[in-house]
Amino acid sequence: MNLLLFTDISPLGSRPTFLDPELEYLSAHFNKIYIFPHAYEDVSANLPSNTECIDLRLDYRSSKARIFRNLFPLVKWTSKYWKRISRQDLMITLSSWLQHDAASDKLISFIREEGIDMRESICYTYWFDNWTNVVSIAKRKGSIGTFISRAHGFDLYNERHKFGFMPFREFHLTKLDQIFAVSDFGTQYLREKHPQFKSKFRLGRLGIVSPVERQDNKGGKKYTMVSCSRLVEVKRVSLIAEAIGKTNLEMEWVHFGGGPLRKEIESQTCNFPGNVLFSLMGDVDNQTILDFYAKRKVDLFINVSSSEGVPISILEATSYGIPILATNVGGTHEAVPSVVGELLDPDISASELISRIEFHLEKEKSPQDKEAAVQFWAENFKSASVYNSFCEELKSIHRNRKNSG
Repeated sequence: MNLLLFTDISPLGSRPTFLDPELEYLSAHFNKIYIFPHAYEDVSANLPSNTECIDLRLDYRSSKARIFRNLFPLVKWTSKYWKRISRQDLMITLSSWLQHDAASDKLISFIREEGIDMRESICYTYWFDNWTNVVSIAKRKGSIGTFISRAHGFDLYNERHKFGFMPFREFHLTKLDQIFAVSDFGTQYLREKHPQFKSKFRLGRLGIVSPVERQDNKGGKKYTMVSCSRLVEVKRVSLIAEAIGKTNLEMEWVHFGGGPLRKEIESQTCNFPGNVLFSLMGDVDNQTILDFYAKRKVDLFINVSSSEGVPISILEATSYGIPILATNVGGTHEAVPSVVGELLDPDISASELISRIEFHLEKEKSPQDKEAAVQFWAENFKSASVYNSFCEELKSIHRNRKNSG
C-alpha cells in the first residue's frame, strides 16, 4: 500500500519537525511513501529507503480559464464569507483557492506519470490547512481515494485564524474520510462545530520517542527551569520573563526556540537581577534539547501559551520525569495530570506566576514522583504504541472504504 504524505517542511532536514518520529513507523507499515512538503529541502540521504520527497510547490499562477472553471466552487464555498471579511482578504482567499487548484492539477499529473494506483493508496495531510485544500480539490476531480488529515492547534481552532473561521472547512470535511485531532479537546471541538460530520472525527495522539538515557544528576544550589517554544505572541514567553524578574531565588532559566519576538525577550531579560541567569538557546535540533534533559538537572519545565493542541515540548520533558507548570488551554490538560505537574489559569498574572514557579522549584521531589510522571508518558504518549496503532487505523479506514465501494 502507498502513502502520499503532505506537510509543511521536509522531515529529517535542517529543521526538526513534529513528523520526524512518526516517519519511522509509517515507513514500516507502507510499501512506498511519497512526501510533499510545502517548503522543499533535499533530505533524500536521511529518509527511509522506501520514502521519497517530492518538490511540488503550491505557488502557481492563475489564468482566466482556471478562474472560469472554478467559478461554481468559488461561489459555493466562499459566498458565506463575503460579508464577514474585507474585500482584500476575500481576494486573497479566492487567489489561494486558484493556486491550490493549480497545485491539484500538478499533483494529479504526478500521480499519473508515476503510475501510482490510488485504489491502493492513502492521502494523508499532516496539517489541516493548505495541503488539505489541494487534496480536497483533487478528490473533487475524481483523482483521490482514501483521504485523512491530522488537526493540531493553529489549523484546528477558528479563534486562531485571523478571520475567526477556517476558510473552506466544510468543503474539506465533505472530502475527507477521517480527521485525527491530536487531543480529546480538539476532537470534541470539531464535533461541536461540525455535528453533521461528527463520525469523521477521532483522536490521534502524537507520540514521543523513548529517552535514550535519564541521568539522576545532582544540581548545585541554583535551580534550573526550561521553556521551549517559538518566540511568538501565542506562546507568551514575555510573561515568563516578567515573572522571573520578580524572583529572589538563585536560578537559571533556559529557553529553547527562536522567532520574531527574540529582541523583545532579550530586552526584557537584559535587566534581570544578579541571582538569575538567562540562556536563550535559539533554534536548535531536537536532539540537543533531549541531550540537555538527559545530562542536566532540570527542576521545572514551563509553558504559558494562550492556545495549544497537546504540546510536544511538555511531553518530551515529561518523558524525562521533569515537573511541568502549564496554562490550562486547549489539550494541555491531557498532558498534565496531577502526577505530572500543575495547570495554571490562562489569565494568570506575572506575580501569581512567579509564586507558582518558586513553589515548584523549592518543592522536594522524590524518585517516586519522577517515575510516576514517566509512567504516565509511557502509558499514553510513547511513540511505538501510539504510531503503530495509528498506522493500523489508517489501513483499516482504507479497507473499510474499499469494501463499501
